[in-house]
Amino acid sequence: MSTPLASKPGYTAPEAQLLQALFQELGHFTALPDWPARLPFQVCRSFVLERLENPVQWTIGLYQRVGKASGAAQVQLLLDLRIQGTGKEAWSSSAGGFRLSHGPPEQVAADIIRLSENLQPVQQQLYEEYYAAFYNA
Repeated sequence: MSTPLASKPGYTAPEAQLLQALFQELGHFTALPDWPARLPFQVCRSFVLERLENPVQWTIGLYQRVGKASGAAQVQLLLDLRIQGTGKEAWSSSAGGFRLSHGPPEQVAADIIRLSENLQPVQQQLYEEYYAAFYNA
């Protein structure tokens, strides 16, 4: 019998609410006409994982970089994840992260809207990061 998604780390209701709030802040930022000129930009949330009771911090950031070959400005949308051990684990903390989007500013802004409307790809990546932290440490 499989565990329902809503009870898995990364998919819980509180995490979905926090992700929605983060993407809402990112959406407000990228609605500014000159947002690429204001980079870098970060939003953070801290909470405690349900059941496992580990403190977690998410940081989603927008960063600008110039492509080596083209010289064109590109934007990256990254999620950094930090998990604190509780003493139940053989490790004290874990850090990881993943890229959610990259490309021209218009593409990244569109990806932020798309991800805010469907959190499942981000939730799946979070689940995999949690799994790696807890089972591969």
